[in-house]
Amino acid sequence: MIVINQFAIENSYIQIMKTGSNGVGECVTGDSAGNVIVGVENNAFGGTSMGITKFNEDGDLQFSKSYGATARQTNVSSGKIAVDNSDNIYLFGRDSAGLSADNTCLLLKTDSSGVQQWTRELSADEQLSPSGVAVDSSGNIFVCGIRFN
Repeated sequence: MIVINQFAIENSYIQIMKTGSNGVGECVTGDSAGNVIVGVENNAFGGTSMGITKFNEDGDLQFSKSYGATARQTNVSSGKIAVDNSDNIYLFGRDSAGLSADNTCLLLKTDSSGVQQWTRELSADEQLSPSGVAVDSSGNIFVCGIRFN
């Protein structure tokens, strides 16, 4: 179950948002409309997959979607979600069933409704662990991570 607590700037409690999905909320951001967008690790098909759950500013669930085929096992963790000026969503995670096992990361782009636009695979000769994604005001996408020898 995904649970998000919202606090005002002065640390006063405002509301709680939750959904009954089998996912684990791993990273969170907001968009220009005040929606809350959560990067999710979904437990399904004997593995895990990337997902996005979106709540409106009142805490009502807008959508909860999982991405990837049933054979793919991906893992998304903290700090790997971003939103651009058009409210497109970018999710960056590690693909443990990709071309090179733990040596592949996935960058996923969806529109503001969670409709997948594209996916890119980034591979290396060594193990990769994604640690961040950002989009600048010109729409350039930046990813960072750790490469293990």
